[in-house]
Amino acid sequence: EKILIIDDNPQQQDIAQQLLTSLKYSVTVVSSGEEAVNYLRTRYVHLLLLDMLMPPGMNGLQTYRQILAIHPKQKAVIASGFSAD
Repeated sequence: EKILIIDDNPQQQDIAQQLLTSLKYSVTVVSSGEEAVNYLRTRYVHLLLLDMLMPPGMNGLQTYRQILAIHPKQKAVIASGFSAD
């Protein structure tokens, strides 16, 4: 299965990518919501692992809403250790 990691923190990207790759997932990493939307215009993944806060661009919820316009049934895990909302 293919997983797209969307996170602006390089350390978080590395940890998630290493873990998921060790579990035999096919993993791609992007650093912003804008990159994710552009990537998914021409590709499909089984799951998004999406950070909630990614300043200064789109946050996780905004990103997911745009992705749903492209892939209406896209599954995602949206998480953050820092979000007050």
